[in-house]
Amino acid sequence: MSSPSARDGSDVAVAAPGEWQCNVFYQDDNGAVRQSIHNKGNWSHTTTPTFTAKPSSPLAAISFDGGKEVRVYCVSGEGYLEEYGYSSNKPGWWGGALNKLRFRVAAASKVAAVYWNDNRNIRVYVQDPDNKVQELVYDNSGGWRKGASLPVAQDGSSLAVVRWEKEGRSCLRVYYQARDSSTVKEHCYENSKWFEGEFSIPDIPPYASITAVVFRDAQAGVHLRVFLQDSSASIIAYHNDGGWVKQGAVVGPLRPGRRIAALEWREGTELRVFYQADDNKIREQAQSNAGAWYKGEYEA
Repeated sequence: MSSPSARDGSDVAVAAPGEWQCNVFYQDDNGAVRQSIHNKGNWSHTTTPTFTAKPSSPLAAISFDGGKEVRVYCVSGEGYLEEYGYSSNKPGWWGGALNKLRFRVAAASKVAAVYWNDNRNIRVYVQDPDNKVQELVYDNSGGWRKGASLPVAQDGSSLAVVRWEKEGRSCLRVYYQARDSSTVKEHCYENSKWFEGEFSIPDIPPYASITAVVFRDAQAGVHLRVFLQDSSASIIAYHNDGGWVKQGAVVGPLRPGRRIAALEWREGTELRVFYQADDNKIREQAQSNAGAWYKGEYEA
């Protein structure tokens, strides 16, 4: 089944509900958000639009309950952060409770989101009108609310977030491009405190896309992977298995500002990066067992 064409400058979002499963989201020329679903080797594509967002809206996606629940975060034509949901026991897509906040974002804001299954905790990160990175929280306190205010980021900075658990507590990492700087930085949450992290990559062009994944191996070690578009316009991988190391190019060069999204399966032995190529198609790069990156099956 063929998929609708992606608009030039579309964002890309991905959620991975389980092993060899994922949902990929992008925007078509009419502003409709489209979905492709991978289920253990087979791809399918939506034949009808899901919902609409402003042209070239940022996108972020999460899924839970084994993929029975999906949430996508975007920005409306009026500039408000919005949430759309899919539930396997309901028809079609529906507007989420976050929409009631009417939270206005910066004109060029991107969005990142993360979920964990402890009373359905969700964290969404955007830039507010003053370009601060703002956290929005959904938990068992009774709905959506504003959370932490993080550093001011460069106008239109890409955003990425990952989460894992240590000694029963959440650890978060938010990646962004610093204001008045060409440096991609990391902001960390551990032991109920936010602080600046060690990741710091200078000389990155404005609006460069950033995405990240985290996984744990059998020995419970934490492994971080950050992907970003550098000054050569290639997508570059950085690994942290105890310290940050540059690993080289995943794909490229691409046109500056191309959007990317990543996922991991099987304790990080399978990595995937989805990106918009120069012909505007959404494509996939894959890595297996830490080997060379190769062209994946997905194309939209």
